[in-house]
Amino acid sequence: KILLTQNAKTGYFLILSYYVSEISYALQPIINLYEKPQIVLYSNIFSLYNLVLDIILIKQYGIMGAAIATGSAVVLSVPYYFVACKKIIGITFTLPFRSILATYINIIPGILLLIYIDSQLLNIYELGITALIFVLLYLLLSYINKPFNDYDRTILNSSIGKDIFVF
Repeated sequence: KILLTQNAKTGYFLILSYYVSEISYALQPIINLYEKPQIVLYSNIFSLYNLVLDIILIKQYGIMGAAIATGSAVVLSVPYYFVACKKIIGITFTLPFRSILATYINIIPGILLLIYIDSQLLNIYELGITALIFVLLYLLLSYINKPFNDYDRTILNSSIGKDIFVF
């Protein structure tokens, strides 16, 4: 088993939580622009939450306990940033929930494939081939499921300079 070792599971959990937290990183320039550092200052409560949970969970669960504490603190900070920006700055945001859901739906079959194949993987080359299959499967499902709307595709294609995302 390469993909489902305890350390790998811990890493997957942290990657997923930081993927969710990327949404709030887009708010940092807005917070700086409006000169509202108290939003970031108040978010330190999640660091305290992380510390307390680390003390409690590491004794029982080891490194996975630390990952749960850190990951949950990161995920819980996302709604805080949105609420704080709305109340302190007065800006409301809308998230493209359909696109986010479609992206997750496109990822799930690949993850299930990786879980199924994990016990058969013997070396890093097989892992690389499996990762390539995962990417191709994701692209195929993205073509069918269309996680991007026309506006998203226009932005992606203009940043690349070519019309790659036409589906």
